[in-house]
Amino acid sequence: MGTKKRIARFLVRLLKAVVGEDAMERLLIRACQSERRGRLLRIGALIEAHLRSFQVDQYRTARMDGYLMRVNIRERIGSSHYFWRTHMPPNAVRPLLRRGTVLLDIGSNMGSWGFYGASVMGPKGRVFAFEPNPRNAGMLGESVRANGWDDRVHVDTRAVSDVSGKALTFFLSPDPLNSGTSSLDFHEEIHESGKTMEVRTVTIDDFCSAQGLGEVGFIKIDVERAELQVMRGMKGLLTERRVDFLYVELFFGNEANRYMTSLGYSAFGIDRATGVFRPASEFKEGEFGDLLFVRPGLESAVMTDARGNQP
Repeated sequence: MGTKKRIARFLVRLLKAVVGEDAMERLLIRACQSERRGRLLRIGALIEAHLRSFQVDQYRTARMDGYLMRVNIRERIGSSHYFWRTHMPPNAVRPLLRRGTVLLDIGSNMGSWGFYGASVMGPKGRVFAFEPNPRNAGMLGESVRANGWDDRVHVDTRAVSDVSGKALTFFLSPDPLNSGTSSLDFHEEIHESGKTMEVRTVTIDDFCSAQGLGEVGFIKIDVERAELQVMRGMKGLLTERRVDFLYVELFFGNEANRYMTSLGYSAFGIDRATGVFRPASEFKEGEFGDLLFVRPGLESAVMTDARGNQP
């Protein structure tokens, strides 16, 4: 272990002994809100040392800007919300989560997209969060109750796919620091064959029909390589142009990318250098990145210059 890490662990143990764990975490959160203070205190190293002291999941309530989220701080996404209060949707995407619209958060995890969306879309907005992992689904339910958003955020524990009502094997992430790699698709390099559960499936076409949803403003998909099955299960909505925006992490030019463009949706990628959208054709085929598929007629909503201004 390096000297810096040893110093960080010593300081964390000292703070816990002097002020207690709860007070120490409040101090760390306050330090994270000041860039200068955080840099001086090397706050990232202290937080890392604190998190490495835990051997089991640690649940906390992250007080975000405008909403609360129940998170597991052993996972990086949870600690980011709790200490730094970071929002998950990229800046370029946030204006597309319009007030009063519907957001489908497919592969919700702890709800990073869903609860941010519910906060900015307002009381008339509706979020449907799909999360088969029972641990994460439990956190989603706690967050719904903490915000008093029973009428705004709805949790569905089914796995979204290209067929409804089927019993499938769901491969749970074996990594205690990242539950986000759970998937219907088996990844030999990640998953363990014995760490599974059975889930029931639903298609988005069937779900929206049952819910009486005519239009969907935004769909976010994060299902660890099972994206194409999800897209095929919403072919009816896509063909009828009833989805405005669909956001997913994909390899540019792969089969799921081609499927969306074959249905008439325009593809844009987020330029990691500028943080704004560029046509997907400007990215290298096979490059992994953030893709946004846009319903015909709405392309101007995402066309921006390098400063983020619409032309």
